[in-house]
Amino acid sequence: MGLLRACSILAHSLTHGEESDPEIGAALQQAACAANFLPACLRLGELQETGRGMPRDLDAAALTHERLCREGGALGTPGCVPYARVLLVAARSPDEVIAARKKVEPMCAQDLSGACALLGRSLLEQIPRDTRLGGTVLVEACTKTRLDAADCARGVSALLDVGRPYVGKTTAAIESLCARGDARCATLRARARALAGQ
Repeated sequence: MGLLRACSILAHSLTHGEESDPEIGAALQQAACAANFLPACLRLGELQETGRGMPRDLDAAALTHERLCREGGALGTPGCVPYARVLLVAARSPDEVIAARKKVEPMCAQDLSGACALLGRSLLEQIPRDTRLGGTVLVEACTKTRLDAADCARGVSALLDVGRPYVGKTTAAIESLCARGDARCATLRARARALAGQ
C-alpha cells in the first residue's frame, strides 16, 4: 500500500527480530530511505555500517548519515552522531583522522554529547593524539551536557595526566561525577588535590 513507515518497521523486524531475513530487511530499508522516509535512512546507515543484511560499506554509511544529519530535521541530531562515528572509524591515516575531526568539531560545538565523546576519544586514542585537547573536550562536554560518566572520567584523568596547570579545569567535571555517585569520584578528586598541592 506504499506506507513507508510500515515498510521500515517490517524491515527492522527482519534485520533484528527472531524470525529474521536480514537481506530482505536491508532491501526494504533501502527502498524506504530512497523514497525519502528519513527514519529508514537512520536504520539503513546502521545496516551499512555493521554489514547486517548487506556488505559492510563505511563510505555508503557516511553518505547516508551525512544526508540525515543535514536534512533530517528532528531526526538530524541522532543522524549526526552516527555520521561522526563513521567518519572517525573510517579514517585510515593521520590526515584522514584530522579531516574527520574537522567535520565532527561543529557537531560537538552544538552540544551533541555523543559527538563530543567521539571527538574527545579520537584525540586521546587516534594518531595524531592530543591529550590536552582531548581531555578538555570531554571535560567541557561533561559540565555542559549529560556526557557518559566513563567519558567524563576519561577526560578528567587525561587533563590530570597533563599536569598541574589543568587541575582547575577538572573541578566541575569531578563534582559532576560525585553528584552522580560515580565510584571514580574519590580517586580523581584525590589526584586533583595532590596535583594542586604540589
